[in-house]
Amino acid sequence: MAYKSVDAHVNVVGLREFQKEIKRLATDGDPKGLEQFKEANYKVARFVRGKALVAAGSKGKMARKAANDMSAVRSGVSAQLKANSHVPYFGGAEFGAKQNLRRLVKQPVVHAGRPKKSGLPGKTRTSRSRATVVRDGEDIGKVQRRVEAQYATKSGKTVSPREAGARQVKVARRANGGLHVVKGWNQFKPWKGNGHQAGYWLMPTIRDNIENIGEMYQDELEKIMRPAFPE
Repeated sequence: MAYKSVDAHVNVVGLREFQKEIKRLATDGDPKGLEQFKEANYKVARFVRGKALVAAGSKGKMARKAANDMSAVRSGVSAQLKANSHVPYFGGAEFGAKQNLRRLVKQPVVHAGRPKKSGLPGKTRTSRSRATVVRDGEDIGKVQRRVEAQYATKSGKTVSPREAGARQVKVARRANGGLHVVKGWNQFKPWKGNGHQAGYWLMPTIRDNIENIGEMYQDELEKIMRPAFPE
């Protein structure tokens, strides 16, 4: 079975046809075929995750947190890694972002601490401020209205207003009442595009391990095929 690189992923030639054959075998009386294929995908996903964790270790705190948020998925379709949404900046930590953009700053959320046994209020905590990009020529009043129509969790994830813990997003203002707009706030590394150079630790890990991934698939698929095709 051949394999080749296509941008930032691995294309296993003939894999789709093999998937169909495994499903046919399962239907015809080999119920373990699909489960074995899921395990093969899971094994590859765990391999990539382990390598990505090492690569993210040298890319800063956000990259390390984003990498640790990934988990391997047992899938009958392909090797998959899932970002578990505990790190809302996952995309920025991996792909970077455009630099020196105009941004409308959001109002930080103040979290009240639990009341003390004495009855006194607990210590409050203020979350880090976030911002929304204002594109060239875009009306900032329109951006403000769009932002304040959103609801988010404490971590900053946008959610439905009906979801538990959802808070309406507000924009920050300066002392004179004007909107708090900044240029820059380059919290992520520069965006490297979405082609063969995309990514800082996950996509490069996949590209650097294409041969290993292909060999792993070859070994695992041969194990699955052996009982069905002993010759």
